[in-house]
Amino acid sequence: MTYVKVNPRRNPESETTPTTQSQVDFALNVLTLEREAIGLKNVHYLRENGNLVGTLLATSTALTRKIGFIAHMDTAAINAGGVNPQVIDFTGGDIVLDDSGFVLRPTAFPALDGNVGRTLITTDGTALLGADGTAGIAEIMTAMAY
Repeated sequence: MTYVKVNPRRNPESETTPTTQSQVDFALNVLTLEREAIGLKNVHYLRENGNLVGTLLATSTALTRKIGFIAHMDTAAINAGGVNPQVIDFTGGDIVLDDSGFVLRPTAFPALDGNVGRTLITTDGTALLGADGTAGIAEIMTAMAY
């Protein structure tokens, strides 16, 4: 939930990578500290390209392969600030996005029907949830913590 409240909105007119200071702040002030807290080693931010890297040491000497996980941290260049996520215990039917006037309907989004009984996180309809790249980051961080 912390990640979707961050505004890592990309600036399509920027000639730098990352394209905004908010992306740098997210990497340095949120992700770096969290990576260190879960035990990743060699955590460092590469200013020339905006990459944040870290190493999770193997817990067994029998492991010989390495794997890398990659996710981007920027979101679309539309309103991504002031996000108020809704957490829904989905029982089916329409999902009303707070008081925004927007509704997610299974007729428009058939995949909703396959999520009955699950907990869903949606925008409140006033801003982009920002869960594209940050969802990938959340998955990676959860896997590393596990």
